[in-house]
Amino acid sequence: MLETRLRQSDAGAQQITPAQILWVNMVTAVTLAMALAFEPMEAKIMERQPRKPGEPILNTSLLPA
Repeated sequence: MLETRLRQSDAGAQQITPAQILWVNMVTAVTLAMALAFEPMEAKIMERQPRKPGEPILNTSLLPA
């Protein structure tokens, strides 16, 4: 009896298919990658010394005043 009610209440609802989930995942991943793809390249980035382990990633020169 409970099973019949659940089937009736879900009769009008549509499920998201795995293909739809993959499509949303692909679209969001591609748009984020496009932002990185067109970012200007920094000069001599591979020649820089590594940052110190205790140094913060965002320092005062990166933060707005």
